[in-house]
Amino acid sequence: MEPRPRDANSIAHPRSLYVREDRIIEQVDPWISRAFRPATLQAIADAKHNDADQQHIAVAREKLAIIQTKLDRYRAALEAGTDPALVQQWTTQVQAETATAEAELRQVTGRRAMTPAEIQTVVEELSGIANVLRTADPVDKAQVYQQLGLRLTYKPGLRIIEAEANPDGSCTELISATRMC
Repeated sequence: MEPRPRDANSIAHPRSLYVREDRIIEQVDPWISRAFRPATLQAIADAKHNDADQQHIAVAREKLAIIQTKLDRYRAALEAGTDPALVQQWTTQVQAETATAEAELRQVTGRRAMTPAEIQTVVEELSGIANVLRTADPVDKAQVYQQLGLRLTYKPGLRIIEAEANPDGSCTELISATRMC
C-alpha cells in the first residue's frame, strides 16, 4: 500500500485566527523605531565582519572622527580671523587624510564611509518614525511597511508575532519577536 500524501490541512495551526490589527500596530511602530536606531544598524553592519576587520574599521572610523574634529577647529579658526591661506593648507592636508581613511574603510567594508554629518541627518530623519507612523493614514503606513519589506509571522504555539524588515531587498534583515497575548 502506497503512503498517502500529507494533507495540506493537517498543518498544526488553527484554521482561522483573529488578531486585532491595532494590537499589532501598537507594537510594530515602536519596533520599527528601535530597529532603525543608529546603534542597531551599526551592529548589523558590524556583524558582517570578523574581529580583524572590526579592528580596522574601528581605527578608520576613529581617524575620520579625528579629521572631523580638526575640520571643526579649522572652521572656528577661520571665523576667528586666522589667515585663510593657512587654513586652506590645513584643509588640503586633512582632505588627503580623509581620502586615505575612507579608502582603508572601503577596503574592509566594500562601502563608502558616511560622514558624521550624513549619519546625523539619517538619524534625525528616522528618529521620529514611530510618531509619524502612529498618526499616518493607513494607506500611507501600508506603503511605508511595504518599502521597509515588513513581514509579520504569527507563531501560535509561542503566541508571538515575529516582525522582519528587509528594506529594498537588501541582504540585511532586522528580526524581532513580540509576545502579543
